Formats: sequence, structure tokens, C-alpha cells
Amino acid sequence: MEANDITIERLSPDDWPAYRAIRLEALQDSPQAFGASYADAVAKPDAFWRHRLEQAQAQVDNWLLFARKEGQLVGIIGAFTSNDPHIAEIISVYVSPTARGCGIAQRLMTAILDELARSAAVEKASWSSMSSNCRPSPSTSVPASRSRARKRRSWAMAFGTRNS
Repeated sequence: MEANDITIERLSPDDWPAYRAIRLEALQDSPQAFGASYADAVAKPDAFWRHRLEQAQAQVDNWLLFARKEGQLVGIIGAFTSNDPHIAEIISVYVSPTARGCGIAQRLMTAILDELARSAAVEKASWSSMSSNCRPSPSTSVPASRSRARKRRSWAMAFGTRNS
């Protein structure tokens, strides 16, 4: 599989079944990398998944992007703002096992950073991972302390001064 065969896209709320499927796959394949559990997610009603995509379409405080190969979702990345609307936390970075190793995670990260840079409010993006197999770009990674048996990696990126 080549990264050129991959499209990065947003999903419409009507595509909630595909979003649900890739999210549940991620929670089963790499539970250590996520704050949610498969059991909790699988029990969520259909309206929950639709609502998440509606929020992401607004691109105000919540973003979701997906990687697609031959009609199938093979990756996901998200971001949100919480207490400080100027800082977006990148979350839910996942690539299906069959699609790993060809740069999809990098393309997803680049796409979400581009989305966040276009946001009028977001001035900084940050990311941290508890997964031992995540490798941020060496130019932006800052290894932090070990937490339990897993490695924590994190970085932050400022988008620069915005003109008013």
C-alpha cells in the first residue's frame, strides 16, 4: 500500500457507521493508546457517533479527519480545545494494522495541523501519546518521564502570531 493511494477527508454525519467502525477497531487494536474503552464506546447510541461528526464539521473546538484507502477507512486523527480555546490537543491518532508503515499517520498529522493552523482561535497544538510505538518527528518530539510501563512522548507547536 502506498501513501499516494490514501485520501485524507472529513466525514459527514451520515457516515457515522464508518466512524464508529474505525474508532472501535482502534480501541480493540491499541487500547493503551486511548482514554476510552471499547466496552464504553460500543455501548454508545448511534446519535452519539452522528453528533461527534456534526461537532467536527463545525471546526470550532473539535476536529476529526480520516484516511481512506479503496473505500475503507484506515486511519483517524482528532483534535479538540477544552479549557483554553487557543490550545488544541491532538488525540485519537490511529492507523489500521494493514495500512501501517507507509506514512499515513504522518499525513494525518500534517492534515490536522493544517486544519488547526487555519482556525482563527487556535494558536498552539499539542500532542502526547502513551503508546510505546508512536514516534513523533525527531524535530518536534520531546521525551518526557516514564509513566507506568509505557513511554510518554509529547510535543507542542505554536502557529505564530496572528494579525488582528
